[in-house]
Amino acid sequence: MSKFIQNIISVRFLEVLDELLDKQLVASDAEFCKETTYSKQSLSQIRGGKRDVTIDLVSKMFTVFKGNPLYILAGKGTKTLTTDLLHIVEEPSTQYESNGRSHEDQNVIKTLERLVQSKDDNIKDLRELVQGLRKNVSFLEDQLKKSQPS
Repeated sequence: MSKFIQNIISVRFLEVLDELLDKQLVASDAEFCKETTYSKQSLSQIRGGKRDVTIDLVSKMFTVFKGNPLYILAGKGTKTLTTDLLHIVEEPSTQYESNGRSHEDQNVIKTLERLVQSKDDNIKDLRELVQGLRKNVSFLEDQLKKSQPS
């Protein structure tokens, strides 16, 4: 009988879920399951190392709780997107520049520009991840072909 070995993506998923719990962004595993329409038993199996997380659950974690999919899939960035975004929000000012825009408007524009750049960087990282995964799939397909009898 072979022993199931949990993959690193599932391990990072659990790290993100634990951070959500620690930050009280979700009250419990049960609430997480309810909000993501995921089975408590299946989550228990992931926690117990008997099952791997699905991409659908990673997607729901992002959509519902802002768990960072880039961290889960590639180990890059912070575990939750809420902390990623907090550092770019600045206190607005009510003074006006010579161009008629308030400091608040300019701060919003700068914030949006940084957010777009951050997301562009994330997209670049995800493209690199996809390329690496494609290479891995190709390698595994080649290995499978070699292992099959002619």
